[in-house]
Amino acid sequence: MIESGMIFQYDRAEQVGMLMLSDGTSKEFSIDNWVDTQNEPFVGQKISYVMNSGSAEVWVEGSQRTESQVESNDEPQESENEIGDMSAHIEYFSSMGFNLVKDRVEAGVRTVNMRYYRNGEFGEATIKEIEGKISFTQSQNGQTII
Repeated sequence: MIESGMIFQYDRAEQVGMLMLSDGTSKEFSIDNWVDTQNEPFVGQKISYVMNSGSAEVWVEGSQRTESQVESNDEPQESENEIGDMSAHIEYFSSMGFNLVKDRVEAGVRTVNMRYYRNGEFGEATIKEIEGKISFTQSQNGQTII
């Protein structure tokens, strides 16, 4: 099954990163898992993810890669690129029902706090940008999940 998500950490020098999938799980990936020949991975990029024959495959969401191509290991024919910045992270959490609480810059570090409250549940996401690198944490009902 193909899952969607977003790259929330990526180190170009080491060519490794972390994915946040739409179900809230996080997965590590490396350039060896990147099967998109048209695009380079970057923070904030929306992706598709699948486990195929015991190995993860990651590519830009919206490319023409289909279930049958995933199973046959064909490369995608075309893809789209998106801006990898704080706004992509904010948009991602907003789409999950989080509301912006605070957006501040102190000593060159931008920190964005987002929260949600619904049906007796609550959650918080903190997104930080330090020298162009973006990372975040997420908690649900007081428990850190990412």
